Amino acid sequence: MATLELKSGDDITLKFTIKDADKAVIDITGGTIRFKIAPALGVTNANAEYFASYTGPFTDPTNGIHKEKIPDSVTKDWTPAEYKWQVRFIDSAGDVITEDVGFSEILQNLLDDE
Repeated sequence: MATLELKSGDDITLKFTIKDADKAVIDITGGTIRFKIAPALGVTNANAEYFASYTGPFTDPTNGIHKEKIPDSVTKDWTPAEYKWQVRFIDSAGDVITEDVGFSEILQNLLDDE
């Protein structure tokens, strides 16, 4: 489980490398990557929620790599708080190959109003 530190108002690029249970990278061609970030359980002052689902083109599919870009137009209104995130890969047969979850701390960007 990974922890991400993100700043509201920034363009954010997250890099995912999809691996199987033996930690070997897999070819993600023809599959779907889903990513979601949402307020952590019990956090009431958070307003960020983001969901993306991609079937390609992926950054480097044969090496299992996809970069997810969340633009500043989305992150600028995110409230600083603790969030959870999840990424899932589904192969072309519909099988879930790998899944990862983690937490993220959204930090206030002090230069947003400059």
